Amino acid sequence: MSITITTLIDNRAQQQPCDLLTEHGLSFLVEMEKSSWLYDVGASKGYAENAQLLQKELRSIQGLILSHGHADHTGGLSYFTAQNPDTPIFASSSIITERYFSARHSTKKEISTDASLLKNNRSFREIKNSCWLTANLAIVMTKKHPYALPKGNKYLTKRIGTEEEQDLFEQEITLALRTSTGLVLLSACSHNGVLNIMQACREYTQCQTIRHFIGGTHLLDKMEDDLTCITQEIRKNYPTTQFHIGHCTGENNLKELQNKLPNQVEAFYSGWTITLE
Repeated sequence: MSITITTLIDNRAQQQPCDLLTEHGLSFLVEMEKSSWLYDVGASKGYAENAQLLQKELRSIQGLILSHGHADHTGGLSYFTAQNPDTPIFASSSIITERYFSARHSTKKEISTDASLLKNNRSFREIKNSCWLTANLAIVMTKKHPYALPKGNKYLTKRIGTEEEQDLFEQEITLALRTSTGLVLLSACSHNGVLNIMQACREYTQCQTIRHFIGGTHLLDKMEDDLTCITQEIRKNYPTTQFHIGHCTGENNLKELQNKLPNQVEAFYSGWTITLE
């Protein structure tokens, strides 16, 4: 089975000049032999503008999967629903019932999805637990945390009704693509922690080999996450896994990961693509 994964939009641009947009947002297109899927829609319709420049067709995709309810991953939803009114949208119902906030900077701001785009939308498909969308594509929710969570989570809260509390990201969705030689994981922000997510995907799919991990890590600069512990566990348990990292990963942390895991870590960018057999 051939799989092509394209970063439609990300924070980072290619090193050489190009026309592709960048933003603090993320969107991936997954193309398999018999289906194609969109994973998140960035912060605006920039993902679709880049798709057009990359000559990627989005009208015939089998579905959109939303990783979680933050606006940098769902901000392009209004454009998507207008262009693809009948395309299934897979997400946790918490994206409708909860409001999300970030206090990382000087003032707290709301970073929620526009719930009106999903509420009473006939194309919405509620995901409650890990499940297989196809024979080789699974949605995985991370419920257990044997490893530390990213310290940046402490600034993120959710509100249900009038009650506001720390967001534990129980409904964050990772994609696990099963190939003949192991798993390919897409994890948009990894609020559950890279190590916890990888373990959850191994347990759910019953596949122990992870070929590639692609996504954000939520290892933000100046958050004092224990990169030594993380890289030690990767060397021990995932010595052959290739990590393709971007979005919510601080530049200093990215360089540190590359230094500690030589030949295992690279950065992706708007327009980055990988094809796997």
